[in-house]
Amino acid sequence: MSPMPPSPTPTSADLHADSAKEGTVPIMDRLKAETRSAHEAAEAIPFNAALVAGRLPLARYVGQLATYAMVHTELDARLAHATHPAIRAVWRDDLAKAPLLERDLAALGQHGVSVPAPAMAAAHEFAGRVRSVAADRPVDLLGYLYVLEGSTLGAAILRQHLQRALGLGDEGLHYYSPYGNAVMAHWKAFRQRMNEAPLAPAEQDSIVTSAVEAFDRIGAILRGLSDGL
Repeated sequence: MSPMPPSPTPTSADLHADSAKEGTVPIMDRLKAETRSAHEAAEAIPFNAALVAGRLPLARYVGQLATYAMVHTELDARLAHATHPAIRAVWRDDLAKAPLLERDLAALGQHGVSVPAPAMAAAHEFAGRVRSVAADRPVDLLGYLYVLEGSTLGAAILRQHLQRALGLGDEGLHYYSPYGNAVMAHWKAFRQRMNEAPLAPAEQDSIVTSAVEAFDRIGAILRGLSDGL
């Protein structure tokens, strides 16, 4: 997961106070405010510090790609085949990240893959959770998507750190550059679709809860990948 740029963010209480005056709070504003602490906790995990500091071994980076591929393969497929109106309003095929991860793994797999057992277990659990949520309450997948799509905002900066530290060219870094120079344009379009998606208030609440869960589950993967760093 890539850090999202820090910016002043209204608190959940502020948003709900404004909501009482002006109507429903946009789902993307709620997500940013109500996942802030979970986001900050995930960013503080040693894996991220090692990546930025140039101390991340190549095999461990490939391990991150491998664990993320497990999650994205499930999430991409479930979102692409979902029939919930809100998901259909938000999802676009260019949001799929599994093909990028597969391409990076094909380019770097010969260098070895280092995935500590706790990271592998956390990835399996998250992928399994995606399957169960898709069956029981598919709209919650939008909370997972919010977290993983939001990571693209800081990916360009992390890509530079990875290139310098690991000596990589374009091959092996497609996941960290999914939209080239159009990252912000994609994010703004995603934000608009999310805010305009047909969601009942209870569904908004559930999506926020699932986004917090996604940060926790990504955090579990990253903590596992931090072993020995």
